[in-house]
Amino acid sequence: MKMKDKNLLFATRLRNLRDLEGLTIYQLSKNTGISETSISNYEAGDQEPTLSVITKFSVFFKCTSDYLIGITDDSKLSSTAFECAKMIDSMNRFEQDWTFILVDAIKTKVETLRRDRRFLSEGFLKELNR
Repeated sequence: MKMKDKNLLFATRLRNLRDLEGLTIYQLSKNTGISETSISNYEAGDQEPTLSVITKFSVFFKCTSDYLIGITDDSKLSSTAFECAKMIDSMNRFEQDWTFILVDAIKTKVETLRRDRRFLSEGFLKELNR
């Protein structure tokens, strides 16, 4: 899949959010610290946004990053998620990288625990039915 195709949904959603707020590319650039050229490229689908950029847009527009990149159609951001996104946005690159590494590790552990619990529950139920 070409990068342009891959970024089309992000491009469309970014443009729609900017239009809903009645902002020019210049105004969005000033509010987010992201260059006008980059914003234009994101909206055209010509440039793939970094996680940091997605987080900045998510914080600014108060929507989920999952919505921006097309994982979900629900754009609502809970107050807890918004506070976390703001905190991550205020971190330097090194802190952000470590935060994402820790979150990935926690996510992996939770998935393992859920799988193990499901396995244990199924085994327990089989024993009860003997």
